[in-house]
Amino acid sequence: MALAPVKKYLTLLVLWAAVFTGLQAQSVLSKRVSFSVENETLSDALYELSLVSEVNISYGNLPELSRLRVNQSFRERSLKYILQELLGRTYLSYKVLGDQIVLFARPPAPPKKYTIRGFVEDSFNGEKLISASIYDPKSYRCTSTNVYGFYS
Repeated sequence: MALAPVKKYLTLLVLWAAVFTGLQAQSVLSKRVSFSVENETLSDALYELSLVSEVNISYGNLPELSRLRVNQSFRERSLKYILQELLGRTYLSYKVLGDQIVLFARPPAPPKKYTIRGFVEDSFNGEKLISASIYDPKSYRCTSTNVYGFYS
């Protein structure tokens, strides 16, 4: 019936859009430029990179951009490489949206988990203490010793 050609056309259109979007993002990051900055804020460096590469680099209120100073030189390097080098020591990342690059703050790494364990003893006679409380004021966690004076 008439729906089969329409479905085929729509499927081809969606595939073409997906491929085109992927290629466009790839072409922005693969653009090669020569770029050099000396003792400039990361914000100024990104602005200059935007001018040299003719690619819009967008970011909102990211305080680290005006605090960090950079000294780097790149000769015929891809934007992807340059951005990785400039942002590598920061909490910032980027995403390609259309023909521009948007910077954003990465979420912080989850806190590391650890276990503290040991025995609680009476300092006078060395006897293990049963049901003694152990409290960590930093994490607001507590536990108590078992019948052997052990906690974990």
